[in-house]
Amino acid sequence: MTGTPHLVWGSGTELGTGLVTTREQAIDAARTFLASHPDFLGSARADLEVRGVTHQGGKWSVNFIQVHDGARVVDGRADVLMTDGGRVFLFGSDLFADVRVTSSATLDANTAYERAVASVGFSLEDASRQVVERVIIPERTTSGLVYREAYRILHYHDDGPGRWESYVDATSGDVVWRIDRLHLLDLEGTVQSDVQDKSWCDGVTTTDLQHLEVSIDGV
Repeated sequence: MTGTPHLVWGSGTELGTGLVTTREQAIDAARTFLASHPDFLGSARADLEVRGVTHQGGKWSVNFIQVHDGARVVDGRADVLMTDGGRVFLFGSDLFADVRVTSSATLDANTAYERAVASVGFSLEDASRQVVERVIIPERTTSGLVYREAYRILHYHDDGPGRWESYVDATSGDVVWRIDRLHLLDLEGTVQSDVQDKSWCDGVTTTDLQHLEVSIDGV
């Protein structure tokens, strides 16, 4: 969607900044690298906010999210991986080059939350709010990318299963996108174990276990 390289890796290129020994130096080096390729990486007018910095095994990983007027641009991000010696050998950009929101937000966060709850058929009394975040949603149209301001709301309900992530348009109040973050898994089977059912005098028998909490690796 952005027309920028999602992921590039290779033998690397030297930044010329010398050794990278601190978090601040890693951030500065990553910003310098992104700014040195504005057209290729879409970074010319992108406002970047540091999301995370990790140092391990002689390498620095710096992760940015894209923001516009204080709001996070959904899926807008950039990543730079470099050595302690200042050599970038992996990077990626999903930056939107020219974010322009043409509509004015008229909805407040509380009203957006009410719209999100109503859209899944539950009452406000049974709903709980976890996160309300103002975001910018890029949308591809026949005439190109357009950007709409919205609220990202994480909410759940006591009346039924569901951990909803709803996006409510900050102008129209429409729910433009919704995801259920709770995934259900049906598990059928029997767990057996050797049990002394009554006492040691009765010996050991193999019995189905009726009351058991089961955890599954990788789920």
